[in-house]
Amino acid sequence: MLLGATSQLRYRRATALALIGLVALAALLRLPTLGAKSYWGDEISTLFLVQRGFGGMLAGIARLESTPPLYYALAKLWYAVAGSGEDGMRSLPALLGVATVPVAYGAARELVSRRAALITAALIALNPVLVWYSGEARSYSLAVFLCSAGLWAFARAISGGRRALLVWALASSLALATHYFSAFVILPEALLLLLEGGRLGTRSRVAAIGAVCCTAAALVPLAVHQSSAGHAVWIARTSLALRVVRAPVDLLVGFDAPQRAAVGGLASLLAAGGGWLAWRRVRGEAERRGVAIAAIIGAGGIALPVVIAIVGVDYFDSRNVLAAIVPLTIVLAAGFATLRGRPAVAAPVALGAVFVAVVATTSTEPKYHSEDWRAAMHALGPDGRTGRAVIVAPGQAGRKPAMVYLGEGTQPVRGSRIRVDEVDFVIAPKQGASRPAPSGVRRLESLHLPAFHPVARRVGSHWVAIRLRATAPHSVSVRELTLRLGELRPAVLLEQ
Repeated sequence: MLLGATSQLRYRRATALALIGLVALAALLRLPTLGAKSYWGDEISTLFLVQRGFGGMLAGIARLESTPPLYYALAKLWYAVAGSGEDGMRSLPALLGVATVPVAYGAARELVSRRAALITAALIALNPVLVWYSGEARSYSLAVFLCSAGLWAFARAISGGRRALLVWALASSLALATHYFSAFVILPEALLLLLEGGRLGTRSRVAAIGAVCCTAAALVPLAVHQSSAGHAVWIARTSLALRVVRAPVDLLVGFDAPQRAAVGGLASLLAAGGGWLAWRRVRGEAERRGVAIAAIIGAGGIALPVVIAIVGVDYFDSRNVLAAIVPLTIVLAAGFATLRGRPAVAAPVALGAVFVAVVATTSTEPKYHSEDWRAAMHALGPDGRTGRAVIVAPGQAGRKPAMVYLGEGTQPVRGSRIRVDEVDFVIAPKQGASRPAPSGVRRLESLHLPAFHPVARRVGSHWVAIRLRATAPHSVSVRELTLRLGELRPAVLLEQ
């Protein structure tokens, strides 16, 4: 008996050391590359909001965003300490991404087993899309963390933990205040609490669920107002069926994996194998119950948004259902944990190797291999003697990054004409492409502006910059510039 207790103690110590190692690995994959990529448009929206006063920030969230305010409030506090640089702004979501690893471990241990929990922690630490959003100054990493904390508390609550029920209500309310789609993993948990409450009293369960419902009700006016602004209508412009089919690969290997079809297919095959093992080979009653609960919650996080999209409220997008990753990973890990011998190592290691390969090849790439506005703006060098016009294309993606990287004093042109001695053009690819379209570059290079002559042409991995300069300030028609480059959809900025 003493020997058994000693062996159990050693096993727990080894498990604790393994978990610490996985947390360190998660940090290693997230923290060193935070400044490798330039800001992109949505991150700059976050930056602009947190630079306002608190009231102005809340007004901006209601007018310009499509998510609730909790992340922005935390980011504003973080900005006051960490500053406006990429490393500083992204360090908050990165640390939340790291913290999700032990939280996911706790949820898996409570629902299934320590063995499954370690596999879960490893896959969450390595998951490319979670690494991706740990390096983006947006709300997704916080939503995943809070939903994972809620899942852990939920798992403890259904075992009779009254305090855990309070934690679940708090974590779920905060998750709703971070991202509306958190509701789709919280709703199955609430229903299961009513059905699987165990030793919890009915009054306690109803009170906890009621508190979460009050939070949801308080957010409804904001959600309706944001929806009426139409900031997320772009999602429904793509086929719903295509988005649903692509979602499993997105959640496994992210959006920008090299050889995405092959890599995504391999990861999907391995994940399907884990799911099949969980269904067929998990034997213990408690473990089977835990796997079923995780499957219901994870499936709800994806299926419920699909259902409401079908009935006409279509905001289904892979990044909006990230909170489903942790419960679904628990299911896969439970399946892998049933293996013994070499397969027990080979299966999760193979999936982890796919994850590491994707992370390693995309960690320093501009977003979607197309946006590197920081390098492009820095390549322009100092401005002209009396100011310059900077024309960026595509304008929707490049306007805000240009304003950030060119510095204060750079603003969109309001009038019809500007007087400058330099005109610079920067063209980047459309999102999803690796280089600017050759036709757009040729059109740009053939553009003739009276009194201006080329002084530099610089080409980066994902952009082309051309500088024109005059010997003295000249008046330039903004309308003429945009008409000549109409197909590139440019934005015209004035730097003074």
